[in-house]
Amino acid sequence: MAPAVMNGYPLSPRIQFLAAVLEEMLVLVHDRAEALDLAVARLLIEVETPVPDPQRIVAAWDHALAALVALDGGCAGGPLPALVFNQMLDPERVQRGPVDLCLALALEQALELLPADPELANAIETLVLECDKLHPDRMEIELAQLFAGEALARMAEDGSGGALAFLLVEWLRSRGA
Repeated sequence: MAPAVMNGYPLSPRIQFLAAVLEEMLVLVHDRAEALDLAVARLLIEVETPVPDPQRIVAAWDHALAALVALDGGCAGGPLPALVFNQMLDPERVQRGPVDLCLALALEQALELLPADPELANAIETLVLECDKLHPDRMEIELAQLFAGEALARMAEDGSGGALAFLLVEWLRSRGA
């Protein structure tokens, strides 16, 4: 059997990782995204099966993408589900470029899912405020990005931030201010 591919890439452990991120993110939207709840549950079952079937994983992945589109079509999910959706379209892609308002707002939304951390909250608040300005202060953004990245890395390392903390660290580290 030839390996299954998704968007030209072979299936990878990244799929299981992003499925875990989706599961953690459901708390934000479960009351208005029943289809996403079901799609993520199906995806988790498929990726955690002892003998995974790549075709079933691809089908479950596609259902989760469709549920995210339905949710975010009206912007009901906010910036975090939108960025996760974007990552799911090309799971191995690394986003480059500066920290932008969308990422800053996604980080702000992620605060609801992460353990309370005043340093992280202050750094994200600075990112949102600076990225929303017509002429942002790049030094302030770089400093806030550094502090947010360090706080999230601690959460990723000690496990308190779950898979979401790992993804957010990855997103922050791939972006230069």
